[in-house]
Amino acid sequence: STIIKRLKEGYDGKNWGWNGPGVLTETLQEHNCFEEQKRSKAQGKLHWCREVAGVTILDPSAFYAIGWREVEVYFIGECASVESQLRKSYTAHIWGKKSKDKIITEQSPIYCLMKKHCPMSTSLLKLEI
Repeated sequence: STIIKRLKEGYDGKNWGWNGPGVLTETLQEHNCFEEQKRSKAQGKLHWCREVAGVTILDPSAFYAIGWREVEVYFIGECASVESQLRKSYTAHIWGKKSKDKIITEQSPIYCLMKKHCPMSTSLLKLEI
């Protein structure tokens, strides 16, 4: 309920990083859930509790299987490869700030995903020819 209460009281439609990851991180810190792993230049990850006050905390890959640095794969590449990367994720995070200027074609993996999972949006799409 702490996370829901924070979202309810502090929701900021202009700051998406706060509404999900920020609220979760702050709550986990308050419950002393971070265990710092030995950091190296190659790996600077934090590990945290998998449950807080009866709420299961999923790994970020459940929502961000394709990171913002990889946003190009949605527009250039193979649909099967992108689908494979997204297989264990609940959603395809498109990273709007990073992808807003990208061009969607009928060959784009994102077009393939849209056609399969969101046909109404696909029918409204104006493709670059």
